[in-house]
Amino acid sequence: MASKLPVIVCVDDDEAMLSTVVRCLRREPFEVRFTLSANEALAWVAGADIAVLVSDYEMPEMTGAQLAGHARRARPETVRILLTGKRTLETAIDGINQGEIFRFLNKPFDNEQLRASVHAGVARKN
Repeated sequence: MASKLPVIVCVDDDEAMLSTVVRCLRREPFEVRFTLSANEALAWVAGADIAVLVSDYEMPEMTGAQLAGHARRARPETVRILLTGKRTLETAIDGINQGEIFRFLNKPFDNEQLRASVHAGVARKN
């Protein structure tokens, strides 16, 4: 039986950005799940062993920091990464306080930086 791949959940309300994130991670040794809905992403985190949550910051249902906070309470071992086009001190403090964010990445992000951050997150979780 094949070993189970780490599950990465990606969420962004912008479909083009979400597909860019997924394309960046698709060839890596991960199972990548993706959604436009923060609530759906949270349900996945709460219901399964998710290694890393990669989330946008600005979303209509809740901010990425709020999502990370809910995810931390539901499954503290899931590593949380925030993507944001609005990298202010406020965003960072919000993310750190609510969700204990592992990494912040600016949009547009560097593909190698995203891959390296997700790999680091998987290693940290294990």
